[in-house]
Amino acid sequence: TLSSSSAASDVYKRQVQEDDFWVKLFSSSNIYCSNKNIENRIIKYACDDGNKVWEINNTNRYNTINDNPNFVTAIEGWVLNKTELIVPLRNGKILVIDDGIGNVKKVLFSDNPNGQWGEYYHDTSRNKLVKFINKTIHEVDLDTHEIEFFEPARFKDKDAEPNGGKWAQDETYIYYCSFDGTTVNALNKKTKEIDWQHQHKQNADDLDIVNEVPVRYQNVQYHQGRLFVMDNKRSLHIFEEEDMPKEDLLV
Repeated sequence: TLSSSSAASDVYKRQVQEDDFWVKLFSSSNIYCSNKNIENRIIKYACDDGNKVWEINNTNRYNTINDNPNFVTAIEGWVLNKTELIVPLRNGKILVIDDGIGNVKKVLFSDNPNGQWGEYYHDTSRNKLVKFINKTIHEVDLDTHEIEFFEPARFKDKDAEPNGGKWAQDETYIYYCSFDGTTVNALNKKTKEIDWQHQHKQNADDLDIVNEVPVRYQNVQYHQGRLFVMDNKRSLHIFEEEDMPKEDLLV
């Protein structure tokens, strides 16, 4: 929660007046932002007085010769880890920033062919940044800064290949929709195996009369033992706790 809602409001007004920023991350005492259009600036504001604490002006300095400049910008997945702010960039690099003074302490590199950047999500149970890209799992340990890559064999199958959309998690599983939209999967974080699947069974009512578009799962959310899955026709599918996977229970 913010220490001062009025100060936070003042910060937001200042952002709009100055450069029009995205708010990327909140902490109990600070707000972290990037500029909307280019997203090559990283700014920290204090909530108590609305003042700027520090700013990193140009993330393009972390470009390399072969990088497209459009990829050297901040993306989602910012995490405040103790005294470090972690900011992923589109070109595969990850900035490790000293949160106290705004200096970049280290630049991590996650292999990122052809600028296919994807979004990182924070696996809070293991304190790792995780993303799915090119049928591969990238994991960044936020404490050791080690990066690991995994290629689950099941990702080669259309009903298990991640669709690139948002996924959800609990302590044991990552829940995501398949590339072909037919299936919801539960990936075991430890084993990298799929322990549970739910495949949508098409019927005549599912087809669009004009275009004959089948139902396709798109995004998932997890909350208090329930899994919520939205499809392309704006229907919400709800899985109760008794329907959810249990550890060591395979399909």
